[in-house]
Amino acid sequence: LLLIGNFFSSFFIISEKLLLMVGKTRILLFCLLFTGLLNIILNFIFIQQNYIFGIENINGINGAALATTISLITFNLLLLYFAHYHTKIIPLDKKFFRILLLSIIPLFVLLFLRSYLEMTLFSIIIICLTFLALYTFLLFIFGGFDENDLLVLQTFLSRFHIRKNKENR
Repeated sequence: LLLIGNFFSSFFIISEKLLLMVGKTRILLFCLLFTGLLNIILNFIFIQQNYIFGIENINGINGAALATTISLITFNLLLLYFAHYHTKIIPLDKKFFRILLLSIIPLFVLLFLRSYLEMTLFSIIIICLTFLALYTFLLFIFGGFDENDLLVLQTFLSRFHIRKNKENR
């Protein structure tokens, strides 16, 4: 459950940085206090339950995790709203979601490979390289890179090529 909240937070950290950039630290404080209070109230409610949405709540751990996840999501949605309100910038666009969806395909390939390979250091390296290669390939095919990304890649490759030629002489 906590993974969901942290996964959600990783996307909306841009909103927090936008608010800091325009000097709206009081809004951050307000959002943090509000969601902290919400977390305390939800913990009080969820920790006492034996089952939450059909999930067994052993020692209140799942209740606390659910309360924290709801609070994290609420916090980040508030930040998104206030960042848009004060900067007129929406940190998430269609390209962001396209890149996110493109990362799901290599993830499933990674999980598939993991189920058929014994986990050794070598197999983990192979799986990670496979994920990276497939993800990069999909980004190229579906236009996940913009002009700046391609310029950085070309600069990197040209410097690598020049260094390699110097080493061969």
